[in-house]
Amino acid sequence: MASQAKDRHSAQLARSLAGFNETITQTKSLLEQFSTDLDAMRTLTAIHVSQYASLPFVCSKIKWDSVQIHDSGKRYGHRSMEE
Repeated sequence: MASQAKDRHSAQLARSLAGFNETITQTKSLLEQFSTDLDAMRTLTAIHVSQYASLPFVCSKIKWDSVQIHDSGKRYGHRSMEE
């Protein structure tokens, strides 16, 4: 009787450890994906910062008097750059 109980407990421990191992493997995979996502966000942030930093320069080169307002109320027109 004690041997059967010991075997049941051993089998239950083995199942629990297998589930724990699966959870650890899944967590590792999720952390790797998270690291990749963080790297992508860093790259996109750097790109957006550089675009934002150049915005005053670009805006200063637009000939705003050539921008036309159409009937729809939206702004369209030729945004020529000064040479």
